[in-house]
Amino acid sequence: MTCAKGAVLTVCLLLFPMIVVAQSSEAISLARLCVSEAGWEPGPDCDAIYEVIYLRSRMRHTSFDMTARAYGRSAYDRHRTDSRAWIAFLNRNYTEPSFWPSNLPWARYRVLWRTMVARARELLLGTRKSWCGAEHWGAPGGNARIAHRSGWTRVSCGSTTNVFWRE
Repeated sequence: MTCAKGAVLTVCLLLFPMIVVAQSSEAISLARLCVSEAGWEPGPDCDAIYEVIYLRSRMRHTSFDMTARAYGRSAYDRHRTDSRAWIAFLNRNYTEPSFWPSNLPWARYRVLWRTMVARARELLLGTRKSWCGAEHWGAPGGNARIAHRSGWTRVSCGSTTNVFWRE
C-alpha cells in the first residue's frame, strides 16, 4: 500500500504506523538518548525516558524529537569533545559513528545499537506498555536536591540506573 495524500494518508498512518516510525528520526533520537542516559541495555530506563519525553512533548505541544533534544542535549551535541562524543553520531545506517573508541569492536555494538533502535520503535508504536508516571529523570544523587526543592515525588520505574520523578 502506498501512503499518499489527504484522508488516505490519515488512514494509512493509523493502519501502518511502522511506515512512519521506521522512516522518522524519532526512533533514532530516542535510542540515542537511551544509550546516552542508561547504556546499551534496552530496559526500564529507556521505557521511562520514553514516557518522560512523550508526556513533555504533549504538554509543550512540540515534537517528540525536539523535546528529546532539549531534555538530553549532550546526546545530540556534535561539537562535544569528551570520550562520549560518538553518541551524537549513532545513526540509522548502523555504521560506526565518528569518534568511536578504537579499542571497542563496533561489530558487537552494532548489534546492541540495532536492538536499542528496535526497542525505541516498539515504544513509539505503543506496543510496549510500561507507564510508571515519570515526568523527569536524572542521575542518582546529583539531581535529588533539585527534585526535592521543586517538590517532585520519586517514582519507581523498575530496576533503573537513573531516578525518576513526578511533579
